[in-house]
Amino acid sequence: MPYDIDRRGELDGTACDFLEDVLLTANRTKAPDAAVPAATTAYLRSTLVQRSGSSRVTMDAALTCAKNGAVVTADPGMPPIESKSEWADAPVDRILRDHVARAVKISKYCVAVALLHPRMRANPWHPAMRAFFDGRGPFTGPPGQGR
Repeated sequence: MPYDIDRRGELDGTACDFLEDVLLTANRTKAPDAAVPAATTAYLRSTLVQRSGSSRVTMDAALTCAKNGAVVTADPGMPPIESKSEWADAPVDRILRDHVARAVKISKYCVAVALLHPRMRANPWHPAMRAFFDGRGPFTGPPGQGR
């Protein structure tokens, strides 16, 4: 759905109707009366595309997560790198494995919510929080420990 970036912190009537339709269709759930951003993510994305084939890799540098003035910045030396290929054996996957880069499941938005809302359940995102944020922000728990 096209949306004016200057209005990204609010939902107009068309966006509210879209949200209502999606939630009813997908989850049989009514949209909340008021929806506000739980977190904002920002990053500088670089994309490398394989000339022959359909593989690509993205690197998200300067990853920041923010909410109401609180800002958590990812480790600048460890940007999330995502391989997007048909198979897990694309050239970039082999290079990453050869350099002992371990795969970590990440949703930048879910990690932002987990970092900025300490009472939210964050267990699925602990590996990404440790890998990319290295103790920055409210998260300090050991592996497997929830909030």
